[in-house]
Formats: sequence, C-alpha cells, structure tokens
Amino acid sequence: MTVIVEDSVGVEVRSALVSSLFPFCPPTLYFSRANERVEILPQEKRRLLKWKMSSVTPNVVRHIIARSHFKTTKRSHDWLGCWGHHMKSPLFKTIEEHQKLNHFPGSFQIGRKDRLWRNLSKMRARFGKQEFSFFPRSFILPQDIRLLRRAWEDAGARQKWIIKPPASARGTGIQVIYKWCQMPKKRPLLVQKYLHKPYLISGNKFDLRIYVYVTSYDPLRIYIFSDGLVRFASCKYSSSMRSLGNKFMHLTNYSVNKKNTEYQTNSDNKACKGHKWALQALWQYLGAKGINTTLIWDKIKDMVIKTIIASDPYINSLLKMHVRSPYSCHELFGFDIMLDDKLKPWVLEVNISPSLHSNTALDVTIKGQMIRDVLNLAGFLLPSREQVAACSQSASSSSSRLSNLSPASPCPLLRDHRLGAARCRRRWCPKRCPVPRQWSLGSEAPVGVNRGQQSQATIPFFSM
Repeated sequence: MTVIVEDSVGVEVRSALVSSLFPFCPPTLYFSRANERVEILPQEKRRLLKWKMSSVTPNVVRHIIARSHFKTTKRSHDWLGCWGHHMKSPLFKTIEEHQKLNHFPGSFQIGRKDRLWRNLSKMRARFGKQEFSFFPRSFILPQDIRLLRRAWEDAGARQKWIIKPPASARGTGIQVIYKWCQMPKKRPLLVQKYLHKPYLISGNKFDLRIYVYVTSYDPLRIYIFSDGLVRFASCKYSSSMRSLGNKFMHLTNYSVNKKNTEYQTNSDNKACKGHKWALQALWQYLGAKGINTTLIWDKIKDMVIKTIIASDPYINSLLKMHVRSPYSCHELFGFDIMLDDKLKPWVLEVNISPSLHSNTALDVTIKGQMIRDVLNLAGFLLPSREQVAACSQSASSSSSRLSNLSPASPCPLLRDHRLGAARCRRRWCPKRCPVPRQWSLGSEAPVGVNRGQQSQATIPFFSM
C-alpha cells in the first residue's frame, strides 16, 4: 500500500486504490485503519462510492466505509456494497455484477443447527468417523425420535443432553436435561449429547468464537482470522444434575452471561481476566502451561475446512442458478468451538451473521481489525460507466425486490490452483497476492475428502 504523504499531525494518507498484482486486473478500493486517512478520489469516481444501508449494518462497518469516503444510500439499486440480512436464494438474481452482498445463497446449510449436523453426518457416513469426529452425536426431532430414544436408553441415566431450537441465536431456547420427561414438546428440535467434561479455566467453562471468511466457493477460498474471542460462562462449572438449570454455568453466550450480576468485563486484548478474552491471550495463557497451542489451532483449521466443504454442493448449485457473477457474494462465518478436558476442539455451531456489536474496547480491537481485513480481501471494484448505466435502466423493475438486499464481494486471487485429490500442491506466494498477517488462507484439504467433479479449485492453506 502506497503512503502518499503524512498530514500536518503525522497521520498517514493512503491511496484510495490498490493496484493489482495480476496483469490486466483493475485496482481495488482500500479500507483504512482508524489512524490513517484515505485520499479523496476525483468527483467522477467518488460519486460511485455508495453503500446500501440495512437495519442490521453494524457500526464497525459504518465507521470503516466512512473512512473510505462511501456515502450511504437507501436506494435499492444505486450502491456498490451492502452488509445486511440473508435473503431467499431467488432474490440473489437482482444483484448486479458490480455489487457485493455479504452472504451466499444457501449458507443456512451450515448456519442452521439442524442442517449443519445433517450435512456433517452425511460427510461422516461418506468419509468415516476418523475424519468427521469433531461434533457431538446429534438428533433432529421429530425425524430422529426413535433413534434418540434408543441412544438415550443405551447412554444411561447419568448422560446429559442439550436441547436447541434449530434456528435460534444468542442462547434462546437452549436447555440441558437428563430425563426424558424434560424433553420439550415443541418441534423441531436439535438434541445433542452434552459435552459434560469441558476444559476449565479458574473453574469456568468457555468457548471460542473463530472468524472464518469465504470469498469464493468456486474456487473454494477460505480465510481464518488468527485472533478471535474467548467467551466464559460467568458461574463456576459443576457436573451436578441439580445445576443443569443454571444458564450462567452451562451456556457461554455473551448475551446470556452479561445479565449475571457477577459478570466481569475486560477491555484489554492482552489480559487474561474477566469473562471475555482475546483468542491470542488464551493461546499465551495455555502456552505458559506448556500446552501445544499450535496443535489445537491446526485441528481447528481442519474442522473449519471440512465444515465449509459440507456446504459446498448446495451453495455452488444455488450460485450457478441465481447469481450473475461470483464477484457478488462473500460471507463471514462465526464458528463456535469448545475444548474438552483433553483439549480436543468440538464444533458447536456456525453463525452466518456473527455479532459485530462492539460493546468494549476488546470488541473494537478484535472486530474492527477483522472487518477492515474482510473488506480489503473482498476486493471492491469501481464499476464502469456501462455497468452503472445498465443498473440505472433496470432500477425501476428491480427496486421493489431489492429492498432487503445486502451485497457481497470480489476476490480475483489465485487462478493456478486446481482441485485434484484434496491436497494443496502449491505453496502460497505472498508476493503475488498478499494476505493480511492476521489471516490464514484456506487450509490443506482433509485427507480423503474430495469435492468431486462439481468444482475445480483446491483449498490452499497457509499460515502467515
């Protein structure tokens, strides 16, 4: 990135456009840090910088796009980017080729709890338990009621089960039970064996929020943010059956635990205190105890790649049916992962709209850097005059259908990776296409897992 000049107070002024490392590829827009300024483009180009606002566009996104001189708009056609709600797959047809939405059609195939476990179960049946042993045994009701009853009886009276509505968020409707008579009558439900021996820190259980960014499904390209959040339950853990009704003990959701009067905040991304830490702080804490955190992180990356692969057939099919250009979709996923007492990571769920609210300085530090990198990796392009004119001509017929839209992003990266058996055959070259230090690109595809003939791009993995 070129530093044009430093202003009178020593703030770096950056170029608004980043030249591509590939020949014949146009430059992409630059999204700056809080301590930088972006040059102002000429009026003809600056008027194209429009961002469609949504009721769910988070403040962290608003602040970053404002630093790059985007103007917000509520018009349904006149925009380059949008961060908003997911929408039904056919509505993706209304996205113009120069516009970007922050979702893929069909990403609920891993974003809904029931679809996630169904798709992972299919992968385990195909490739074996050794490759897909990172999620608890799960049952979807009412379809699996007989299988659940049999497993319940085999497990014995001491086995705990966790009940989850398949499409809920923020801990809503989740219960931990051990008696069949406690089973809710309302359906559908996801029922899982409860991980009753979690790894504890100071007596509290916790989970990890891992941020995973997918820029493309064909070729499949995955980035994993090296930092994240560690969210603690606000009551010390007990395996007693009498404690199962205590959500502050058994759930790690921030939206649940912040209501506890004993909840302790933390604003320092390097501190190991309070009920929310930075992921890097956790690695330092575990490393000081002699634990191999690199091994844990490698397992997490392997789980992430396999989970994204589970959604690949559905999303690729819908992309080909409903999306004009692969440039137009990208998505940030929030993986919730728990470590058991043997430090084995388990996937709990995947969020297709992870919370980006920044209530503390810790949230601002982690999420601000992460979203800035996401927008830069997305590769936003300035449209040509022809694209803008075509969009304006079709606006009258499309406006009503675009009212709830939110666009995705481009990423003209590696073209020389081909999907063979599922192993990366080349190393990433940072000189050709640099990746922010905080991210890993993809991962070596799991042994034995082949995406078949429907897609032709490898999943490279590189820790930077």
